[in-house]
Amino acid sequence: MKSMRLLAFCALSLLPIGGSLALADGVNITHTGADYAWPESPGVGHLGLYIDDDISHTRLMSTVRTQSGQLCASLIDAACVNQSVWTYSILPRCEDDVQKDCIESLGATTSQGQTSEGVFSRYFPEQGLADFEGSPGLNIPTGAAPSIFTLPGVPHNDGNEYMVIASVNGVTPIGEVQTPSSIAIHASVYPVKVLAGNFMRNTPLGNSFGVSSSSFDKWGNCASIADGYCAARQDFPANTRFSLSLRLSTPPNGWLHGRIFSPVVTYEPAGSSTRLKVDATPVQVAAVATWGKYSELPVAAKETAGVMRCGETSTCPQMNPQSGGAHIAVEAWRSVYGDKASWVRGQWMYQTLINHDTYGRLASCTSGVSKFDGFITTNATGYATGPPVFDPTGKTLSYVVASPHVNAEGGLIVGTYDLMMRSDLAACLYGGNVSDIVGSVSVVYDNATSTTTEIKTDVTNDGTWFKVSASGFHYSMPTIKTTLKSQSGAVPVVQTASIVIQKSISASALAIRAQLLVSHGDVLSLQVSHEWARKCKVVRQTLRIVKTGTCRVTVRVDSRKRKPRFRTMTLQVVK
Repeated sequence: MKSMRLLAFCALSLLPIGGSLALADGVNITHTGADYAWPESPGVGHLGLYIDDDISHTRLMSTVRTQSGQLCASLIDAACVNQSVWTYSILPRCEDDVQKDCIESLGATTSQGQTSEGVFSRYFPEQGLADFEGSPGLNIPTGAAPSIFTLPGVPHNDGNEYMVIASVNGVTPIGEVQTPSSIAIHASVYPVKVLAGNFMRNTPLGNSFGVSSSSFDKWGNCASIADGYCAARQDFPANTRFSLSLRLSTPPNGWLHGRIFSPVVTYEPAGSSTRLKVDATPVQVAAVATWGKYSELPVAAKETAGVMRCGETSTCPQMNPQSGGAHIAVEAWRSVYGDKASWVRGQWMYQTLINHDTYGRLASCTSGVSKFDGFITTNATGYATGPPVFDPTGKTLSYVVASPHVNAEGGLIVGTYDLMMRSDLAACLYGGNVSDIVGSVSVVYDNATSTTTEIKTDVTNDGTWFKVSASGFHYSMPTIKTTLKSQSGAVPVVQTASIVIQKSISASALAIRAQLLVSHGDVLSLQVSHEWARKCKVVRQTLRIVKTGTCRVTVRVDSRKRKPRFRTMTLQVVK
């Protein structure tokens, strides 16, 4: 009987799994659609965790929907006319020098210096079930199917075909144009081998943002599916860098994060478009795929389920977070999966960091919608939501990552981390001159005892970009700290924080800015004293701005198991 699995992607984030299988005696191993499969539930009363990054990018397809989730055939479909629409556009390849919102090129460079320019082969499938024509006037790109390129001279474990899925998604309010702040970019490269089988294309669900699959054969490892065929993901070739160039009508703003190492990012005008070119090495990312008997799970692991219901007699779900925020689940479930990765495989991916409320103290210096602020990459299974947290006292940028300690074979997993940010942003945070900022990096494994290990890093500042690249550390759940310094020894200038908000900001966003940890079940509250009431006020857990200027607010977190925590913030508000 034909099986059908419905996929919906929850808000929890999950991390990528990168890795390749060792090849014995030079024999190539072709991975099928069934490799790296989601493990089946052992039965009633078991809760699952599956962290394998970027799988949502291999499931979704180009679509136009109303905000309620109703699928439209095109932007002029009657169901979408006079409606706010959510568009998910998988970019086509560039067919000429003036086309916008397209894949300009794919390339690779081997460790011997041999370069290869990708040759476009075909779309896969030939046409998506919901492809649509974009609207340049609304800044909505055309939605196509994933692209397959060949890279002559750069073979993977079975062939030289590579799939590129570069997507732009955003929300367009009624009668308005998509703005940079509402657009998210996601780009991935996958080595693939097209295999025949009993496969049927994923189908977009109506009134939902998920997809359904009715394939007979297992398809979990398919980067994309066509009727009768699966583009099965393969292993990246060793010691090879890949470059992907996109031509975008709406340039990225804020931050990007992803799964690459030692990136070189080119961000420049290309006619009336912006060229975003990323050249980097793939990284090996560990996956966690496990089930645990709910009654025997650690309390912290149960809390990661949030509102999901599970019990002794329940058919419980398998949580499927991706990337940012999954470090909490990685740590909470460590005793369940035995601190060992389910598998490791290669990833080459980056995407927009969309939650600007997570910028914390960085918000005083970030550019908002007008500039590209920076890029964070790591091979950790889970990592913190948002860019690094800035401590103005110690002038440090802290970033929490988490991963299994060993791979499936018991070998130590070696960590990688790259931070790239605008030099003027680093100078603003430090309070110094753009060209005078330098830095150092440490890995803190135990905040309670402050056990710190110095690691070798490459720290550079060319006046445009401040870059930190680190590798060679091992995992549990370390905090990677970058300390900003002045090369000349200049004393930093204290700067007044300025937070750009239009009308209001939520209690949860203020808690993040105040660096207060809020766990499931905690109660958040805000308080503004009488002397500041003319500038700001609290309305239903939201701080509303009355006038520009200085506003002082206290953020409080009450927990059942911990003492209340609070922090008073003085905000310089700019409308």
